[in-house]
Amino acid sequence: TPKEFTEDDVPVEEVLAERLIKAAYPHINILRLAGLMGCDRQLKNYKVSNLDLPVNHVHYADVCAVIKAMIEQRSSSKLYNVVAPMHPSKAEVISGRLAATDTTNATQGKTVASRKLISELGYKFKFPNPMLFDQ
Repeated sequence: TPKEFTEDDVPVEEVLAERLIKAAYPHINILRLAGLMGCDRQLKNYKVSNLDLPVNHVHYADVCAVIKAMIEQRSSSKLYNVVAPMHPSKAEVISGRLAATDTTNATQGKTVASRKLISELGYKFKFPNPMLFDQ
């Protein structure tokens, strides 16, 4: 579905694994990770289709930093999308250049929002733009 998804679009109760874990451990934090990238894991290394669609990726360093921030803040019973806030197209990520028309924040395809994580944890992404994950 071409839209932006937040944690509220698919509640824990609608995801079997999350529901079962939450029932057993009510205070558990659930992190929904985007496509894990960074270092040698680069989109250009994979066979990719639909190059005009936006990416929903996260750098592994941000995943580690989010977990650290949650531990330090003693987070409990949280559900977060862990995804870089910028969503350039697959073609832009692979080429490392913005398209002639900037589609970085356009919703031409499915994007996943990390606003809740940013606002509740006060988290600032180390790698907010997937185009720069290899730097």
